[in-house]
Amino acid sequence: WSARDQVALGRAYLLVSSGDAGAVRSALGAFDRATALDPSLIDAALRASDLFLEKFVAPEAKKGYESVLAVQRGNARATLGLARVMEFTNEGDAIGVARESLKANPSLVPAELFVARLHLEAERGDSAQAAARRALAVDPSAIEAWATLGAVAWLAGDSAAWDRARAEARR
Repeated sequence: WSARDQVALGRAYLLVSSGDAGAVRSALGAFDRATALDPSLIDAALRASDLFLEKFVAPEAKKGYESVLAVQRGNARATLGLARVMEFTNEGDAIGVARESLKANPSLVPAELFVARLHLEAERGDSAQAAARRALAVDPSAIEAWATLGAVAWLAGDSAAWDRARAEARR
């Protein structure tokens, strides 16, 4: 099977895994085989790193993201991955690194959503709202962005804005 086939296989394992540890291991194996077959196919390394972080294995996720950046300096997804690791481990400037990923790719909606969430958690509603609106400018169906706008409205006691955000999220 080709490297791209291995990535597809890994994705399929994750879709049907329902939290099954064996399927997660199989997915990681498929991503590893894809990387071995074609080291320039960074999607496999990114997906493996994302999976490690999802399973709370931050050191392996960090290594994976750094390996992508060694091959493709400035990769926005890998940079965002490092920001997510920083937030998880509570080390470094996660929001600053996420902003670096947005400099590399201003249309990276997950980065805007990450920044919006960090601002919301820090009770910086205006900044969270601005990041959510930038995400919506790229993808008007981004549910997390509408949720952020709704949360900001709720915290501000603006029921009309909360109703609008809820209605848009349900579309």
